[in-house]
Amino acid sequence: MARQTDFKFQILNLNIFCNWFLIFICALGFVLWNFYGCQSKNSDINPKYLKITDDLGRDVVLDKKPSRIISLAPNITEILFALDSGKTLAAVTDYCDYPEQAKTKPRIGGMINPNYEIITELNPDLIIMTVEGNNQNDFDKLEKLGYKIFVTRPKNIEGILKSVTDIGKIIEVDERSAALVNQLHERQAAILQSVRNTSPPKVFIIISLQPLISAAEGTFIDEMINLLGGINIAAESVVQYPIINREAVLKQNPDVVIAMDDAVKNKDEMLKYFPEWKKLKAFKHDKVFVVDGDLLSRPGPRIIDGLEVLAGLVNESRKVFK
Repeated sequence: MARQTDFKFQILNLNIFCNWFLIFICALGFVLWNFYGCQSKNSDINPKYLKITDDLGRDVVLDKKPSRIISLAPNITEILFALDSGKTLAAVTDYCDYPEQAKTKPRIGGMINPNYEIITELNPDLIIMTVEGNNQNDFDKLEKLGYKIFVTRPKNIEGILKSVTDIGKIIEVDERSAALVNQLHERQAAILQSVRNTSPPKVFIIISLQPLISAAEGTFIDEMINLLGGINIAAESVVQYPIINREAVLKQNPDVVIAMDDAVKNKDEMLKYFPEWKKLKAFKHDKVFVVDGDLLSRPGPRIIDGLEVLAGLVNESRKVFK
């Protein structure tokens, strides 16, 4: 009798085990189905991610192509317009004025201390900044708010073209960015070919008239002058954008003077503040020019336009003492 009871008890235990096992299998199947189903849905939304290193050495990971980018500098805005006509731009700074279409984009304020309320309302999926124009404090604030940030820091023309390539990868227009970089390289080579084996003129660049500021070694302007075979009279200054002594300009006696249009209107304005400059070679031979300052100062695709403009003016000055 006991054995029969034990057997029935064992059968009961086996039945309970089988029932729990079936429940477990069904539950596991349900979980796995949902898991892989969700994975499949997520795969449809985010089929891939991009990990790209910015100019600060930070790895920026994107789970999809950004469609709402905020540009915190004019050169970044120009790059984005050159690559996709600004389609991915959600907003720009008050200083972003090129191309003309950039003026129609929503504004988030200045390059320093932008309007965080507007940025929050726009809900960008990427913010692109530059070391030269933006500051650490804004970077820290935006990072704490949880935004993905890509930082550019081009130090020369090649660095500018790298920024074009990087941004092209970010918005998935690699072919377009490669074609643009190749075009700019070809233009640069042709420009430099036109100034080979010519005499090196002394060049003075005016970024600001009051105070008198120029560009020294380590700037795009200095690199362009060197590439063109010129001598930058402010190159040896200890800071990149030094205040220049008016007597130092007389001593250096430049062959050509080139001023940015947002700093100087014309030659007469220069002589108003520095009448002694009429003794300079540049003034005597009428080799004093005012150019679009954005072409020389913005590290974007138009930097090659700036190189071309400088090449023409430097060649003009060479005609005087050939």
